[in-house]
Amino acid sequence: MAETDKAADVEVVLEKMREAGINGAVIRNDGVTIHSNIAMNDVSSNMLASVSNVSDALAKKAGDKQKNLEIVFGDLIYVVVPVGNYIFCGAIKDREQKTTVLEFAKKSEKYLM
Repeated sequence: MAETDKAADVEVVLEKMREAGINGAVIRNDGVTIHSNIAMNDVSSNMLASVSNVSDALAKKAGDKQKNLEIVFGDLIYVVVPVGNYIFCGAIKDREQKTTVLEFAKKSEKYLM
């Protein structure tokens, strides 16, 4: 599937997540934003990708697999979920919303894997 097709399909998933009250983004592992409904510049997408990649490398070195991670910026929690060569992100204000982000990340797998 071409990356433009993936972006269109992922846009639908992110829009449904936004309707549930959670903004999000899909970023390639190299930091390029595929789609986002969060105000995100190149620096922030590169930073999220970098933190995710370093965390994944540390987990692999320890013989484990990274399933997700949380990055806190002020009152927002970014839930970062590796999906193939992409990173699915959701910006939440309450940790109880994390389950919702993980469910939408799972739905995005069929478009990103």
